[in-house]
Amino acid sequence: MSDTSDTYWNPDLSAGEHDTPEHWAAHFDGMDPTLSRGRFFRVSAEMQQRCPVAHSDRYEDGGFWVLSRYRDIEQVHKDPATFSSYPVVCPSFGNLRPMIPIESDPPLHKPYRALLSDFFSRRAQLAKEPLFRRFAVEQLDRFVARGECDITEELCLPFVLRALIDMLGVPDEDRELMGDIGMRLVRMDTSRGNPAVELYGYFQKLVAHRREHPGDDVVSLITHAELDGEPLSEFEILDYCMVILPAGFETTASSMSYTFLFLAENPELADRLRADPALIASAVDEMIRYATPVRALARTVMSEVEVGGQTMARGDRVVLNWAAANRDPAYFPEPDTLDVERKPNRHMGFGMGVHLCTGIHMARIEIRVALEEALKRMDNIRLADPAAVVERPGSTWGLDVLPLRFDPVAVS
Repeated sequence: MSDTSDTYWNPDLSAGEHDTPEHWAAHFDGMDPTLSRGRFFRVSAEMQQRCPVAHSDRYEDGGFWVLSRYRDIEQVHKDPATFSSYPVVCPSFGNLRPMIPIESDPPLHKPYRALLSDFFSRRAQLAKEPLFRRFAVEQLDRFVARGECDITEELCLPFVLRALIDMLGVPDEDRELMGDIGMRLVRMDTSRGNPAVELYGYFQKLVAHRREHPGDDVVSLITHAELDGEPLSEFEILDYCMVILPAGFETTASSMSYTFLFLAENPELADRLRADPALIASAVDEMIRYATPVRALARTVMSEVEVGGQTMARGDRVVLNWAAANRDPAYFPEPDTLDVERKPNRHMGFGMGVHLCTGIHMARIEIRVALEEALKRMDNIRLADPAAVVERPGSTWGLDVLPLRFDPVAVS
């Protein structure tokens, strides 16, 4: 077990003038940058205890509900007929149709999801573990001898991006281009144009290519897939592509960056995992629970319903605070303790219910492999400069800058 008090992750911060449960219940904003450095969890814990079903006046016309208790959020996940996944983000961006499959509801959601179930199965992803391990080792080779790095920039982002580019079947000659677009998309860098528009245009060309030259990749699979005997439309195919890359890239890389922050601030944890690598798999899940990079997504009420004693009307928007649920003491004893042997650990870091993350096995294996290889090559991991750490808010939180120092370890 590790106590993360008085660290970058959970500093000793005095409450601000408006830092009260009542203030946050009325004005909650899960993308507020002032909630960085662990304050998101402090605020969420207070809301969970004193106003677990709150109503914020932010973003949507009429605001939105915020759920902070595990049991209330679980109720929503188990009732997709009442709580639609379209749109899944808050604020919504006015997309004219549900993005497949993340915003599709039953009964359409199941066949859409089934198209990729074999590709993303645990068995299929374990078969790719040697490839993932090679990617991790090659990234580590680029910096480990220096004894310092920005682990986000030099390992987390490029490793995960390489795995996704391979999965999508991007031709060798386009991989540098796709890497550039992917990096700018995550960083919301529009200095050289809109990366989302560029990505959409690129996938249009790749889909056309895979129609004539199919491979064993995801884009080929989707391009040639059928539902009820009919091929997917161009919109459906492109929606899949546009969801897979950012969802699989940003979320996994962010989770990975937080795990290295925990290792840097808890050297005894790094030593323990290095001595007993069998614990790394459960440690990955616990660190995802603890950090919950995807902290909240939204649902839309389809018919009047009661949740946690509050009546919600058709059309109301509901934000599911997964980060709060993952620290609910009713489900996680000592929730603010990082316990790498926590059992059971039914966290919501990958969502829950019909929309449980499709790429859950791929993400777990990538993070585990990265930690296994890094712990072989990096000893005495520590923050180079806590003031230089940059945490990025959003629907997915992550560490854009995480400078580390470490003692290189020679591997025969």
